[in-house]
Amino acid sequence: MPIMPTPRSARLSATIVAAASSARETAVRVAAGAIARKWLNERYGVTIQGWMSQLGPIAIPFVSADEIGNNPFFAANAEIVPELEIYMDELRKSGDSVGAQITVHQTNLSIRLPRQTVDLAGNPVTVETHGRHDPRVGICATPIAEVMLALVLMDHG
Repeated sequence: MPIMPTPRSARLSATIVAAASSARETAVRVAAGAIARKWLNERYGVTIQGWMSQLGPIAIPFVSADEIGNNPFFAANAEIVPELEIYMDELRKSGDSVGAQITVHQTNLSIRLPRQTVDLAGNPVTVETHGRHDPRVGICATPIAEVMLALVLMDHG
């Protein structure tokens, strides 16, 4: 899933393993994600940036966010792109495929943003969270990513 570069320091990061996904699965997510990304940026100043951090066995060291949008691999390292191109050409010629690791960072998002909802009587209320309300978020992300990958692979197969 391509993420356009927005060079800023990240407060939160998640690393996910990318897998093959059918076009019908990806197209809807990309469209919805583009809308969400624009809305988050306009409303809260949130930026999201991702890059490929490994292609098969080739680790891609992060060098500069400025390079991400300048190559077809979304790599933050221009020097490694020729090696990635050779590797991909070899895979294409052999009819094989490979997994990749994608790193995605977001900035300027706080769980402390007020949320509007209603109470049990239907009265409007504002909910504000103070502090981290669920310190297990990073831990819980692993099984969530695993089941999402399973869903994508099942949809592809």
